Amino acid sequence: MVILEKYQICVICPPHTGTRTLHTLFEENKDHVGYVKVRGIHQREVPRKYRNYECVSCCRNPFDRLVAIYHDPWFQRLRLTWSAFVKRVLDCNFRLETSRWSTLPVVRFLGKTRISEFIRFEFFENDVRLILPVPEEATIPVIGGPSKSANMVRWSPEDRDRVVEWAQCDFDRFGYSTVLPRGLIDGST
Repeated sequence: MVILEKYQICVICPPHTGTRTLHTLFEENKDHVGYVKVRGIHQREVPRKYRNYECVSCCRNPFDRLVAIYHDPWFQRLRLTWSAFVKRVLDCNFRLETSRWSTLPVVRFLGKTRISEFIRFEFFENDVRLILPVPEEATIPVIGGPSKSANMVRWSPEDRDRVVEWAQCDFDRFGYSTVLPRGLIDGST
């Protein structure tokens, strides 16, 4: 979580939605925004002191986000195949609670927290500049790209269907398509 005290904004940071980049951006511009980091960057609960602040969060296409989680060093050390990873994530079958939280769909990660605005990963720089008090001269790093997007793995029809079921709340809330491009699903051309 990032707190911008000067502007009375809490930025709740679901993992793998561009929030580490936000953390770095505000660290570099802390004099301008009144930046305060609260415990872990992925903390979900707004501390009592900041409950009257406006809450902002980030979102990302669930297909791409799951691939980014798969490439996370913590998960890579497990040496799971893509299909085994999808099954374990969707069954919440990881021992560390922190990893379980990181694999929740964004809507479930946020729980009952009321969010006024979302920064979309796919339009990160534009949304950050529209929603947050970033100095005009600040450089916002380009994030995303093909290295951690849905086209980096081969999707079985079953994996795709399970991900849609798992993250239906994110597809509905943020308007992402549940259709993967042809050629990404095994057996399609």
